Amino acid sequence: MEFKNLTEELENLHSHYRDNAFRYHEARKRFGDALYALNLFLVKKQKDKKYQKAAIDKQYLMLIEDAEPEAREGIEEYYRDYIKGKQDYKGLEKVLSVVQSRISVLQSLMRWERDND
Repeated sequence: MEFKNLTEELENLHSHYRDNAFRYHEARKRFGDALYALNLFLVKKQKDKKYQKAAIDKQYLMLIEDAEPEAREGIEEYYRDYIKGKQDYKGLEKVLSVVQSRISVLQSLMRWERDND
């Protein structure tokens, strides 16, 4: 591989990495905001034995089921953001890891090209 090609690919990967890092940030923020809101709703339910025995994700579903009609839609939206945000950021972690690995390989190739010319 030519040094110029390595440099161009590295620049493209960096741009891709930066874009996905921003998307990761947004997904983590959406997840965190939803998690915070859901946990605030759960505070009132923590003395209830059925909530104490349930896993946290089950408690969120119980919260939706037990919610007053006027609050249900908002809780469902927080739960949707919680699930989607979590899945988005976990997927983006994998993408960022793959891109970072490729960047490392290209940097190693560039060092090899530099040192062996």
